[in-house]
Amino acid sequence: MSDLQRVQEQYDNIISDSTKVTPQDIFTSKGENLEAQLSTAEKLASGYKDLMNLPGLTDEELEDYTSKYYDALSTVFNLQQAIPQNKDDSFVESIRIQNAELDKLKDSAQEYQDMMETGHRDTTADDYKYLIKNGDQQIANLKRQIADYKEQQQDMEEFSPDWVDAQSNIDALESSIQAITQSQIGWNDALNSLPLDKINSALDVNSAIEGRIQSQLAYTGEMRDLIPEDYVESVENATEGVELA
Repeated sequence: MSDLQRVQEQYDNIISDSTKVTPQDIFTSKGENLEAQLSTAEKLASGYKDLMNLPGLTDEELEDYTSKYYDALSTVFNLQQAIPQNKDDSFVESIRIQNAELDKLKDSAQEYQDMMETGHRDTTADDYKYLIKNGDQQIANLKRQIADYKEQQQDMEEFSPDWVDAQSNIDALESSIQAITQSQIGWNDALNSLPLDKINSALDVNSAIEGRIQSQLAYTGEMRDLIPEDYVESVENATEGVELA
């Protein structure tokens, strides 16, 4: 069996007896490995193109090779269109799932705060412990989303519309992290302000909470370190000698 025949057999296994492959067809059980299918279709198209250029072909042979070449070329085109779409779909679905998880965390925290504000029972250290732990979970979610957007940016031209859009999402997520961190600081302050009879049993918890908050503050500092040095220097020069009231 020739190399071309082997490739043709692989190709036939992919698209069965079909002479056309649409993007919808690709997202079936036959489309589990799109990159491998694309490689096979490209080899087949190249092989039939070489056969089309052989001297001494009969009209029937030329027509057959030409038809098979364009069939393979059509498959190549459809697979090329499907692969980036498949990656985009995966990214969008990942962000959708993470946002759904984030919404649940936000709703849970809001319900807890509403319950605390009703005054139906005394607020305890465990209440603030829950809110701060919920905040930790929200921040972890937001950091995962930031990492996903940054990974997407690697395949984008810097400052292109898509890159700028991704950066805007990253900036918004960073702002959310800072807002949650500030809320955690407030909850920690409230915990420290509780009467002693409600906080003694939570002193060890308080220590762990402060450690997590310091970790978030360090993370915020890391974000601040990303600001270009020349920008920081220009601000410092502009404010040199200025005294705050």
